[in-house]
Amino acid sequence: MILSCRSGRWGIKNGAPTAKTIQHCEGACACQNGGICNGENYCHCPKGYAGVHCEKHQTYACPEEPPHLPKNSITVCRGDSCEVECERGFAFSDGRSRVLLKCVGTSYKDMMSTTPNVYPDCLATCVPACLNGGKCIAVNVCECPPNYRGLQCQDAIARCELKPTFNGNFQCKHGPFSTECQLSCPSRTGVSVLGQLHPLYLCRYDTGTFEPSPTAKCLYPTNLNVSQQITTSDTHTNGTVTVTGDETWPNNLITTCGRYGRYNSRKDWKPVEPNDGDVCGLRLRRKPAVGTIIKTQPSICSSWGGRHIRTFDGLIFEAPLTCDHILVSDKLFGAYHVAIRKSCALCGGPTNGLVIQVLFESVLYTIENINGSLVVGTPLKRLPLPVQVVGMKIVPVAQNIEIEFETVGLKIIWDQQQRIDVHASESLWGKLVGLCGYQDANPDNHLWTSTRTVAKSCQDFADSWKLPSKSCTDPPVSVLDTCQDKEQHTKAVERCKQLLLNLPLKPCLEQFNQETLLQVCLKEYCGGKDDSQKTRGTCDFLMTLVEGCKFNGKEPVKDWRNLSVCPISCSGDQIYQNCGPQSPATCESEEISVKGKCFDGCFCPRRKLLYKDQCIDRKMCPCQLRGREFQPGEKYQKECNTCTCLAGKWQCTDKKCGKRCTAFGDPHYRTFDGRQYDFQGRCFYYLLMTSSLTIEGENVRCLADRENIKGSSCTRTLIIRFNLRDGSPIIIKLAQKLQTFVNGQVVTQLPVHLGNGEVILRLASSRLLTVTFEDGLVVSWNGESTVHIDAPFSYRDTTGGLCGTFNDNTKDDFLTPDGDFEHTAVAFANKWRTKEMCGDITVPDKSNSCLNDPEKRKLAEKLCSWLKADIFKPCHWAIDPESNYDNCLTDICALTDKNDVHKTLCELIAVYANECARNGYQTGWRREIKECMDKCPEGQEYDECGDSCALSCADLQERDKCKRECADGCRCPNGQYLNEKQECVPQKSCSCFYDGFYFKPGYKEVRAGQRVQQLCTCVKGLWDCHDADDQDLTKFPPQGNLRKQCAKRPFAKFISCAPNEPKTCKNMHNFSPDTSSCRPGCVCTDGYVYDVTKDECVPPEKCSCHHAGRSFNDGDTFNEACNVCVCQGGLWKCTRNDCESTCSVWGDSHFSTFDGRDYDFLGACDYILSKGKNDQGSGFLITLQNVICGSNGITCSKSLEITLSGKNGEEKLKLGAGGKQQLGSRPSSSFHIYKAGLFVVVEVIHLHLQIKWDEGTRVYVRLGNEWRGRVAGLCGNNNGNSVDDFKSPSGGQETEPTLFGHSWRINQQCELPVQPFDTCQRNAQRRSWSEAKCGILKTPLFARCHAEVPVDVYLKRCVFDTCACDQGGDCECLCTAVAAYADACAQKGISIRWRSPHFCRK
Repeated sequence: MILSCRSGRWGIKNGAPTAKTIQHCEGACACQNGGICNGENYCHCPKGYAGVHCEKHQTYACPEEPPHLPKNSITVCRGDSCEVECERGFAFSDGRSRVLLKCVGTSYKDMMSTTPNVYPDCLATCVPACLNGGKCIAVNVCECPPNYRGLQCQDAIARCELKPTFNGNFQCKHGPFSTECQLSCPSRTGVSVLGQLHPLYLCRYDTGTFEPSPTAKCLYPTNLNVSQQITTSDTHTNGTVTVTGDETWPNNLITTCGRYGRYNSRKDWKPVEPNDGDVCGLRLRRKPAVGTIIKTQPSICSSWGGRHIRTFDGLIFEAPLTCDHILVSDKLFGAYHVAIRKSCALCGGPTNGLVIQVLFESVLYTIENINGSLVVGTPLKRLPLPVQVVGMKIVPVAQNIEIEFETVGLKIIWDQQQRIDVHASESLWGKLVGLCGYQDANPDNHLWTSTRTVAKSCQDFADSWKLPSKSCTDPPVSVLDTCQDKEQHTKAVERCKQLLLNLPLKPCLEQFNQETLLQVCLKEYCGGKDDSQKTRGTCDFLMTLVEGCKFNGKEPVKDWRNLSVCPISCSGDQIYQNCGPQSPATCESEEISVKGKCFDGCFCPRRKLLYKDQCIDRKMCPCQLRGREFQPGEKYQKECNTCTCLAGKWQCTDKKCGKRCTAFGDPHYRTFDGRQYDFQGRCFYYLLMTSSLTIEGENVRCLADRENIKGSSCTRTLIIRFNLRDGSPIIIKLAQKLQTFVNGQVVTQLPVHLGNGEVILRLASSRLLTVTFEDGLVVSWNGESTVHIDAPFSYRDTTGGLCGTFNDNTKDDFLTPDGDFEHTAVAFANKWRTKEMCGDITVPDKSNSCLNDPEKRKLAEKLCSWLKADIFKPCHWAIDPESNYDNCLTDICALTDKNDVHKTLCELIAVYANECARNGYQTGWRREIKECMDKCPEGQEYDECGDSCALSCADLQERDKCKRECADGCRCPNGQYLNEKQECVPQKSCSCFYDGFYFKPGYKEVRAGQRVQQLCTCVKGLWDCHDADDQDLTKFPPQGNLRKQCAKRPFAKFISCAPNEPKTCKNMHNFSPDTSSCRPGCVCTDGYVYDVTKDECVPPEKCSCHHAGRSFNDGDTFNEACNVCVCQGGLWKCTRNDCESTCSVWGDSHFSTFDGRDYDFLGACDYILSKGKNDQGSGFLITLQNVICGSNGITCSKSLEITLSGKNGEEKLKLGAGGKQQLGSRPSSSFHIYKAGLFVVVEVIHLHLQIKWDEGTRVYVRLGNEWRGRVAGLCGNNNGNSVDDFKSPSGGQETEPTLFGHSWRINQQCELPVQPFDTCQRNAQRRSWSEAKCGILKTPLFARCHAEVPVDVYLKRCVFDTCACDQGGDCECLCTAVAAYADACAQKGISIRWRSPHFCRK
């Protein structure tokens, strides 16, 4: 078609003049339904159509355009197709400039590519292409590698090298197209130039030739030593020549000393080498040549003598430090600084010591040595060593104090006297200022002042870094000290020569300017007022040089001290070592050494241990336990075993001990294995169940809440069921006020003997009744709500019920009769109901009872504080009162009747006092607490620890068979006993008891003996028996045997007389119908049982099961850790695999051990979290660093260090704020590190060890089951028993977490941390906010997890943490606490999406 312009309009040439429409070119494809041909046999189909020609109807699932479009492209979409075209100058990696994407299914695909699902980006194109590894970064723009230049990177820098290399100083700059060089010869007498040196030499890369040609050379005299150092970088190549005289060390030192020995005054002290133009001070080394490139490197600065400074660049000058001067400071932001001043005796410090001030995170820390004691503090309070806050720590190392800015790379080392070193990492290059100078290796700006100018004198420089003070004025910088006469001068030179001519220090001293060393040494010697100061000054200077050499990579210098050169005097039998460990071995800890590092100082001789600054043999080491010290040979009682201190370790006997289970209050439970929990149900529950005996407790509404239908519950009665040896069933009921029933009959007189002495019921005191079985089981009941069940060791692994399993494994105490393990007290206890038809009563949550009523809390804290008072202080060492205190607060706050406050208080205190008495601590508490004082009947008196086996005359006969326990209550005076009339009588007036009857003293009766009949006489309450003769039988005939009663339970199966409890899925295996109250009812027909959950009769094999508040059908399963439980006929059948164990640490130092023991520990130090070693010798050590996180001393976890050991050596990995850092590992590391969600996960596969860290305060450690019982540390021993988790490194069993955690500190100088406290009480303004925010854990959002993971302990810790976060990060503390509970839920298979845009968004 040809177009032409006619009369101002375009038309078709040679076409009809009326033609107004110009036709468009169309593609060769025939598109239907409004499709548009794209000219490539593809149709762009409108929505609703598909196919090659758009002939098919189809609903598209693709988005309107592809979700991930290539970069640098333009996209146009029509219907089901999109055309993507690269922008000008860009192309796809396969060379195409345009691609067609067509909708296939639910996504777009590249129809012309072999990988249709991948859309490549449009890349820039360079024409011609980049050479020699250059990268095209923009259209026709190449980014060249370091050694190439040019538009296409075609020219090599190597073409412009100086060949041959110039033998003087040169500086070459590599530009984009050429290299420019400047050449010079050293300015030294005798050095000349051969030829002509031009100002500039230029070499173009395309020619490779310098103009002019560098043909000149430097000529050096033969008596000089010449060396050249060449340094290169991407942009420069420099050469630096060093010229020295012909003398080497020690000849140059000897020559210098000889020359100085001939001087008479300071004016003759003219150095042979120039001072390089410095305005003041002396240089340890010559300045680098102008233009020399110095590689960034770590640097050291030092101060000694209270006046000398050695800068980062090696300049030594004087600065009087009687006022605070900034030694080193952050140049960029002033975020931190370290200041020092010289202390004085009049100021309260040691003479000539140092006072150090550290400003970090806007907090000022002061460190000083006062009379030999190190004092660290802030303006608000004194801090214990070590001090650890986020980003900084102050710790003792050997004889020094180290201040490390961990997030910065700066370390301060102080010898606690006058010498201090500053170690600056490479990352701080050019970022530090202060008296240490400007760390950039530029000698022209090392006197950089605080006003960012170069000082004209050392005086001005020092003054610029002095902190403002109205009361302090520095004296002027003194002139160089000189000795007053020739004799003193000569002595000074000889002494310095002796110090500096030290062969062991040759590698260190030979690198320095010997004249500088001698001048500084003479200044220190002559400036000393006496021999002691002279020695201290010169030796501190020498020590500063040695430490600098060590810092710069020289091998540790050994044996440079001796009796005549800087000797060190040690005390306490310690000896000097120039290469000792970082931390010496003590009675409490092993030696800590760092490979490649050693420390000089005083240490104990080999095989001796440090104890209180003395060196002793290991056998003389005392033992530590719960804050007390025990000397070798001392003992303490651990249940039925005796532990003896031997060589600093506890050695205990291995007797098999019984255990006690207790239920008390409203109500609180403590299992045989020591697990504590609360449960508020109202029904009959099995406290103890064995194959031959059951003990049931009836829980009802407490008397104190009798007006409140929703009040707390208490144990009202006990029912004990068993059979005597002859098969007779016995039911003992212990009711309120010690009322007792046997098989329904009221017991009016105690003691009662059942069977042939198989069971004895007796009063142990006016407050306590006991039921003693012949196998050693003892049940004690106080007639109110407290019950103790003491089981002998023979009951191990045979018990069930609310008292747990008695196997030293608290983790399986919540084993249910169905065979599964519950995780909450409610779900667990409900399964031990003896009656399934108990109605469900909603019992209020008492955990917040005190929080909701401040007045009640105030009263409860006042009353319950008796448990922490001095009256119980001796007992606190043996039994931690904290849990009893918490129970007391809960019960007192839950009361609704104030008249019962003291009754409740006294019963709770009595439980703790009883445990104290059992451990040998009698307190006389009832005499001190007037509200609890006993009013005894006339003739009786109160005894806190009376003999439980001898209250009455009737007890005397079985006294030798009874196990004595402390019984609190009223009893007769010593030597008297209660008779059958409840009167106190002397033993000689006691009646005797036999077969249910009492007999007066002197009564005689013939009875059947083992072989022959015997005549028994009542004497002092005891039967005196001997063989009877015929006359005795006639004179004293027997009374005969009393008839025995047998209680039979009725059995019937009729609808008209239904049993009280139907035959159900739960009781069908031991069903015994109770028809004592016959009433019509519906029972299941033969072959069926009643399923309470389904409310229907089902075949026994179809019974449902229950777990965690849910119902399961027959055959359903659930996972419990690595075990699987299957519902079979209403019971759970679970595998019994040994599972992996997990220890967790989160928030403000909340710990949960491998065995599930929860505790809080506020230590701020480095601690052993867990360690262990297997039979193959491989092991691990995980250390945890806790730091202070709030102004109140609350601590949190900050970093981890994981050490692996084995036959192949040692590997280390550190996890901290700077990320992960692998230290000292082999090329093939055992650490497998990856990111999973919020966590960094570290796995050591061959050890079955996993560590998860959320890069904050949450840490989880998981161990394989082969580590059971093989580990120790803050995570416990992983033996299944949480009761013995508080075992210290010495083997002693601590009773409370603070002493336990403190015993696992790595640094023995760490002070004992504070006890946990109420953070909301200290930050009262945060209480309401914390409780409101943490209340999310109680909301329906987390409700489905409450049955699996008890929420109260997490709620309490959440409130604790959020109240403690008073320095920012309160939301982080809150979110960490909630995340900890959510993670625990996730471990149970319950995933909760709790984060939202308005709550803890991530």
